[in-house]
Amino acid sequence: MKRNYLSDHSTARDSCQNLRDLLLTFHDVTKLINSELDKEQLINTILAMVTRVMGADNALLLHNDGDTGRMQQVSTVGTWPLDVSLFSSIHLEHAAHCLVQHEGFIRPEELLPGEVFRSLAPGEQSFLQTVLSAPMETKGRVTGMIFIAAPERQYEKIELEVFCALASQAAIALENAALHERLRRKLVMTREELRHTQAELIRSEKISSIVEMAMGVAHSIRNPVMSMGGLARQLARDLQGNPRVEKKLAFIIQGTDRLEKIVGEFAKFARQDSFSPGRGDIVALAAQAVRHARTMERAAGVEFILEPEQGELPCWHDPLLMRRVFDEVIANSLDALAGKGRIRISIQPEGQFVRIDISDTGPGIPGERLGLIFDPFFTSKTHSTGLGLTYVHRIIEQHEGTIEVNTAPGQGTTFTIRIPGAARQGGAR
Repeated sequence: MKRNYLSDHSTARDSCQNLRDLLLTFHDVTKLINSELDKEQLINTILAMVTRVMGADNALLLHNDGDTGRMQQVSTVGTWPLDVSLFSSIHLEHAAHCLVQHEGFIRPEELLPGEVFRSLAPGEQSFLQTVLSAPMETKGRVTGMIFIAAPERQYEKIELEVFCALASQAAIALENAALHERLRRKLVMTREELRHTQAELIRSEKISSIVEMAMGVAHSIRNPVMSMGGLARQLARDLQGNPRVEKKLAFIIQGTDRLEKIVGEFAKFARQDSFSPGRGDIVALAAQAVRHARTMERAAGVEFILEPEQGELPCWHDPLLMRRVFDEVIANSLDALAGKGRIRISIQPEGQFVRIDISDTGPGIPGERLGLIFDPFFTSKTHSTGLGLTYVHRIIEQHEGTIEVNTAPGQGTTFTIRIPGAARQGGAR
């Protein structure tokens, strides 16, 4: 309900009662403002409460959200007969200077840059002269301003002091809301980091178990499989001329070849390759991998792009292991493209790291599979053991780097790898 506080014809008794009502309202309003933690809702509450307490038709709040030194965010209630974006030209430093001069109450025309005020129409200038403003001050700094428009009202000093006090309470409430939002984001980030760490720990433990199993499988199966394959080939030579037997033996030989290949991959995965990092050019290594990939039959219809094609970008890496990383990820992209599309390799410095993006224009990876692609034995291909990307992940970990995957259905997949740059050579061991 709109009140006419302390009108010129009020009696002393009415003035005391109105003052008491004003202070009680101020108390209730500040409690309400400080109980709200959502920033947007808080700003709306502040504007609604300011118009209620001050009996104003329009209110406007300017708030600084960054380090630009200007009032960035403009929020209003009511109808303003001018472009409120002009208030964003107010500098915080100038507002603080005016605050020192005027001890808490500032006319808007004094806050605006002179050229901005002079560019306004006469009617707009006249309207601004009826607007009242109060600084949002907290901890000795001005973080914003609140403006009210009530051309028909005459305010007494106590009402203006309440207005300034409301603005200060609004500054504190907005700062509390910003702190709450930062803490909320940090909590979300911490939870995400914890989830990621747990997933990495589970994957590492799983890989350790798989390595032990792979060593046992490679040792126990290799000799029998090789013997079976050798005997099958010998029988095929001895029994030439018998089509039925030759056909059956061909299936046996094909199966043993497949088993020998799987055992070989198990043995390679189980083997702990020596890690010998040094300072080397990663662009030249990527170029070698691209040249090799172009010679493959399944790459005949695939366009390869390497950025940069020339120049050096030294980083700290094991060239043999990183070449395997390039070969495996490119092979994965070739499988996805099925002979048609584009593979782009982009290499660039990123702080103390070198960033490598390997992208393809394939169909992308379904969401339910994305979190599993580095797990041992996970594969959607009938000819694969699912150890390739697990091996890649382990190599990147040895380099104290990171590998991430981003994908979009129908738009392709990007593997993003970060390994230490040359200047960070002490970090990789």
